[in-house]
Amino acid sequence: MSIRIEYPFWFILLCLLLGAAITFILYYRNRRDELPKWLGRLLAVLRFVSVSLISFLLLSPLVRSVHRTFEKPVVVVALDNSQSVRMGKDSIYYQTEYRRQVNELINSLDKDYDTRIYTSGDRLKSIDDPSVEFLTFSEKQTDLAALFDEVESSYSNRNLGAIILASDGIFNHGMNPLYSAQKITAPLYTIALGDTSIQRDVILKRVNYNRIAYLGNKFPVEIVVSADKFAGQRTKMTLTRGDSVLFTKNIDIQGDLFTERYVAEVFAGQTGLVRYRASLSGLDDEISYENNSYDFFVEILDSRQKILILHQAPHPDVSAIKSAIQTNFNYEVEDFPVQMFQGELTGYNLVILHQIPARSQNQPAILAKINASNVPVLCILTEQTDFQVLNQLNLGMTVQPAGDMVNEATPAMNPDFMLFRYDDDTKAQLEKFPPLVSPFGEYRLPPTADMMLYQQVGKVISALPLIVFTGTVERKTGFITGEGIWKWRLFDYAENDNHNAFNQLILKMVQYLAVKDEKGFFRVIARSSYRENEPVELEAEVYDKSYEPVNDPDVEITIENDEGTVFPYMFGRKGSAYHLQAGNFPPGDYSYRAKVKVGNDLYEKAGQFSVEAVNIETVATRADHGLLYNLAQRHDGSMIFPDQMSGLPAMLKERDDIHTLVYTRKTYNEFNNIIGILAAIVVLLSTEWFLRKYKGSY
Repeated sequence: MSIRIEYPFWFILLCLLLGAAITFILYYRNRRDELPKWLGRLLAVLRFVSVSLISFLLLSPLVRSVHRTFEKPVVVVALDNSQSVRMGKDSIYYQTEYRRQVNELINSLDKDYDTRIYTSGDRLKSIDDPSVEFLTFSEKQTDLAALFDEVESSYSNRNLGAIILASDGIFNHGMNPLYSAQKITAPLYTIALGDTSIQRDVILKRVNYNRIAYLGNKFPVEIVVSADKFAGQRTKMTLTRGDSVLFTKNIDIQGDLFTERYVAEVFAGQTGLVRYRASLSGLDDEISYENNSYDFFVEILDSRQKILILHQAPHPDVSAIKSAIQTNFNYEVEDFPVQMFQGELTGYNLVILHQIPARSQNQPAILAKINASNVPVLCILTEQTDFQVLNQLNLGMTVQPAGDMVNEATPAMNPDFMLFRYDDDTKAQLEKFPPLVSPFGEYRLPPTADMMLYQQVGKVISALPLIVFTGTVERKTGFITGEGIWKWRLFDYAENDNHNAFNQLILKMVQYLAVKDEKGFFRVIARSSYRENEPVELEAEVYDKSYEPVNDPDVEITIENDEGTVFPYMFGRKGSAYHLQAGNFPPGDYSYRAKVKVGNDLYEKAGQFSVEAVNIETVATRADHGLLYNLAQRHDGSMIFPDQMSGLPAMLKERDDIHTLVYTRKTYNEFNNIIGILAAIVVLLSTEWFLRKYKGSY
């Protein structure tokens, strides 16, 4: 801390002289002996100091302060907490001695570094209190790439000293860590866990199957079996549904490294979500029996939903939409020129009309069928659309065109659209899609219309619809008010080498329009299956007699497992609906029953879901130390083994690039603003005045 003034330093002497002069005039010019000598000298000192200080303040001095902040190096310690770490003969070591070594390492690092601890598994988890037992080796997946994403986002502007990764090198989720770690500039040290030797094991390595099948059909199930160090022995593969055995095969293991594929044809004899199990009989001295079975679920549908596309003339829009719909096996798509279609609409779940009705040729027969049916309709409007005829169909929107004028309209999202959700990647891609050629005019929509995309012309977002949904409870309708949607598909591929965003957009629209809404006043939305390492989430909706959503009453639900244990829950409110996160459930089949009381009416809904086991960590049990070595070498670190863990702090201290950073910050404050100085002046003058008056002096 130092004091600075804008005037020459000798101005301070003037302040002292001024203080001395005033003191001399007051106490020594007309000196009288009415005060004791010691008191007179004290009062003179008080007056001298106070006047000198006041004079000094007139020079507007500044106080310069220098603040230093010390930032210790951050050391990120990431510990593999997945099942594969303990899937070996050293399992007792990892449950006992390894935990002690980790705690000693953390305590040693804490003395010199800002240590941040994470565990890697299904998700990357930050550990705030390392004193508790956080290493359980129970995680069902390993995502090593998440560690480097976290380091990049949280420590890019920090004094990151080093990263320490303790793992067996096995990853089965997310990107390859060699690629995700490319942006990391800090040194990386790896601790090689697990066993790289081949263990005696029979593994049901993979099951390939269709997640959707159709009633009465056969579907293939491909089962990949591997066996290590069991040459000449035999295991039995079995495929079951409940208590029914669907397929068996005796497998003679040939060689110490055996892998073979087998295909079973399974008949879909019942609808719903059906649980199947593939299993292998165990052999003596296997390292693990957990990887000898695999449960999987297939949704058996009664029939595919049928989609009809009618078009006035061949157009790339039709091909683009049809290609997107066909990526979902749940849909069967047919397309016809409107003049050639002779069938009935009642067999279809959705009719897509492209450029119909057209100016060049009206189609009274098909339009009459559309009017008479309650089949949902998706209309794609173009320059050739006959809007006068379209308005007479009463589909929920009327258009008064302004002659032949058109807009080149790019999509602008409506943030309040709630009919269905699409992921963030699709949202980001939508904003980049090229413009559609949209007829310009006056669009009239009912108050209940749901606007998905607005027309953006240039930089102006208009109130005109680009994609909108209308209709009634009896029939839903949708409109794409522009031509050229095929360009969206090509643009998506050019940007991402796939059509995922475009396909999701079309499939979400088709799914919403084609699925018949349940017309009850109480709905519960749940997935048919969940994985054991993800929470079970359910949504609920309650409606009044006018079909307006309400969420005033409480919604209760009970979930029951296949052993009869009941778990009661209460839905939380979310917007105008309800949401429940029930947490993670062990693998098995579950049923639920929800109820709500609205006024005097009690509504109940029941359903089922299944929780799938995640056994991916038990399939690959051989540690990949090569991956850990490459990570360390690429990032100026070293790979060590657990018995060398205690030497890690010394390795870090030997590095010249890991050190504490010192940040210096200078501040300037006016001396006049220091409350203590002003208080001192007041105290000095008050004390002098009081003592003088107390002794009866003037």
